[in-house]
Amino acid sequence: MKHTILFAAMLCVAMTATAQTESNDTLQIKPSDFVLQEVTVQSKNVIQKVDRQILLPNKEQRKAASDGISLLQNLQIPRIVISPIDNSVKTLSDESVQLRINGIEASTADVKAINPKDIIRIEYHDQPGVRYNGAAAVVDYIVKHRDTGGSLMLAGTNGLTLPGIGNYYLAGKVHFGKSSLQAVATYAPYDIYWTRTNNETYHFSTGKIENNEVGEPTRYKTYPVNVSLNYNWTNGDKNMLNIRLRDNMAYSPYGPSDRDSRLYQPTDSFEIHDHDKSSSQSPSLDIYYQHNLPHKQHLYFDVVGTYINTHSDRRFEQLPLSTLSDSGLSTLSEAVYVLSRVRGDKWSLIGEAIYEKEWENIMLTVGARHNQQWVNNTYLGSTEATVNMTTAETYAFAEMRHRVDKFSYVVGIGAMHTLIEQGGQKQSTWIARPQLTMSYDFGKGVFWKYKGYVSGYQPSLSQLSDITQQIDKYQMRRVRVE
Repeated sequence: MKHTILFAAMLCVAMTATAQTESNDTLQIKPSDFVLQEVTVQSKNVIQKVDRQILLPNKEQRKAASDGISLLQNLQIPRIVISPIDNSVKTLSDESVQLRINGIEASTADVKAINPKDIIRIEYHDQPGVRYNGAAAVVDYIVKHRDTGGSLMLAGTNGLTLPGIGNYYLAGKVHFGKSSLQAVATYAPYDIYWTRTNNETYHFSTGKIENNEVGEPTRYKTYPVNVSLNYNWTNGDKNMLNIRLRDNMAYSPYGPSDRDSRLYQPTDSFEIHDHDKSSSQSPSLDIYYQHNLPHKQHLYFDVVGTYINTHSDRRFEQLPLSTLSDSGLSTLSEAVYVLSRVRGDKWSLIGEAIYEKEWENIMLTVGARHNQQWVNNTYLGSTEATVNMTTAETYAFAEMRHRVDKFSYVVGIGAMHTLIEQGGQKQSTWIARPQLTMSYDFGKGVFWKYKGYVSGYQPSLSQLSDITQQIDKYQMRRVRVE
């Protein structure tokens, strides 16, 4: 990519200077004009750093973009796929890409609010370090800070062949001095019909049952609404404070796993109606602080508090149809009804502190992260119970990254401690977490990558609670950890 900078300076001197000598002579200085010729500076549009690629959008790419997502599409980054329906960003292996703005984790709606003219560069991490908490890839938008002014953006899309699918977006931002305030709201309804066809075989000690299920048009309908309010304070290149308040709400009168179908067996046939109505709300507060030190050193602190409230009502019906037995008589099997309700409350507090030091070809990252969760679930319907559980996860880590031309490697060490408490019982575990990543870029989209690691995770409440839930006529779900 060429950057052409035209210096056209006109020096116009319109003055007369007088200097006295011993002979009283007068020196006259005449004005002269000088015009500097055009100067062309050439640079690459992709700069490789030890831990990331820096992408510099050109004028044409910016002009053809309406927001941060469309600019990312114009850059055509290898191994990155952007959905034209919901603007989600994923890798070729269908893993989510973590989005950030000036180092702060952001949503797709936040990125859509960026004016392409304000984007200085885009930093692409195809091998994110431990700082990014296991992300498959990271796209970080480095955006210029403005002292005054503001912006308002309104956008919307709706399907033609699928009119029930839409995506609507509203964002406003105002700048004042070192601060800025932004509000974003999105609404993405989904209202479609789909069919399910499924064949399955159950093996019991008394024999087997073969099910041939033929789907009928079934409705899926959901109304997700996400809103956020963001305050940012930037003190030049020294430090930055960002406070974000979010609330994600969703109401689904017809769930994605709903189905209406006919079930055929060798001697019986049934109508199947499986429907789930759910709602959720998850407000959160995120406080992020970054402090930049001399010699390419950085400190990052982040605290996130979240509350999640969920309601789910599932109704399963297996209604028999009249069939003929071997004797030619009409028979009617027993109907099956399953009703299950779940009311969930979850509180979580996540905090992290990270130190980072960068040299020319080496990056060092040291830090710690803690995740504390409190869960209360109430089960109603065919099963009635209440479960309370507390989990904690602490992870300390150190990572060194080195790049030599097209070859790079990452060596990391870490230790994780997990704690689970439920019903007066506790389980505590220590896990060592080493990792090694190596990669070589052959160019033209061809690369080799190896990754080996030991990981750990907290099991979910459904995996830990001693609760039995009926799924349908043949299956029960029960996971118990002794």
